[in-house]
This record gives sequence, C-alpha cells and structure tokens, in this order.
Amino acid sequence: VDQMFGDGLVAVFDQDDAGRNARNALQSVRDMVRIMDMLNKQLTGALPIPIRAGIGVHSGRIILVRVDDGIHATAPLALGDTLSIANGLQLASKELLADCIVSKETADASGLEFRSRDMQSIMIDGYDEPMDVYAISDRAALQKQYEETRRQIRERYEAERVRILGYE
Repeated sequence: VDQMFGDGLVAVFDQDDAGRNARNALQSVRDMVRIMDMLNKQLTGALPIPIRAGIGVHSGRIILVRVDDGIHATAPLALGDTLSIANGLQLASKELLADCIVSKETADASGLEFRSRDMQSIMIDGYDEPMDVYAISDRAALQKQYEETRRQIRERYEAERVRILGYE
C-alpha cells in the first residue's frame, strides 16, 4: 500500500514483470471484494444498504519520490499519470455501477481472459482521449474471470504437451 487517505488507498505493484503486477493487482481486487462480502454478511440488518467499493485498476509507469522534512521518517510516494488514470477509473465505477473498472492495458498485461466481457470507452477528467475499460460488477464476475482464464491456460498447456510428446 503506497498511500491511504480517508476510505481510499493506492497500491503499487513493483516488479519487473508487468503481467505479474497486473495479475497481483487483480488478485488484490478479488480479495478486497471478498472481504467486503464478508463484512456485508456480518453487518446484515445493521446497515441500511450493503457496503460497496469503487476500485480502479490501471497499469503503467510511475514516479517514486521521497519527500522528507528532515524530522519525520517518510516512505516513498507514487506519482504520475498511471495513478491519475486509476483514480479516474475508480470514480467511473460509481457511474458504471461496478465494483471495479479495469483498463484495457491492465487486462492485456494480466494475460487473463477479458474478451468475453464488454469493453467500454470512457472519458477520464484531464485526458483528451477515451480509455477502453472493462467494468466488473461484483466478486462473482471477477472469480468467473479467473476460473475461465485458468481453464484456458490448462487447455493450452495440454495441447502443447500433446504436440510435443505426440500423445495424450
């Protein structure tokens, strides 16, 4: 977690493998939504409506800076367009009535199967060009996304194994 403010947070996945970063981010989304589902079950009747989240996920380059006042210890702070776009996606989640909005860049980098989902183009404040995104309505949809991708990976693995070994 890079930053926390109010009820929001910024998480940065910083490895050399962009695909792994994207998959880790989407795994974190799945975990956050799972925890919200658990909270909603525990708080049934105590809240007038269920707790919902708005999560924006985007991949790209960031700038890491350390701001130091000489007195207090500081942690690195992430800045840049990638974070601005992720924030814009998070804001768009309310408009699109989705728990999570994933940019096409993140979807492509993750290697997960998104082709079965409807891609939408949205405008983000401060940017002139529309951004292609996928809206994920709830945890079940995200879980289905992961399961479908795993199935396709297994099928490709088996097909390659048969091709190389010449038998099943």
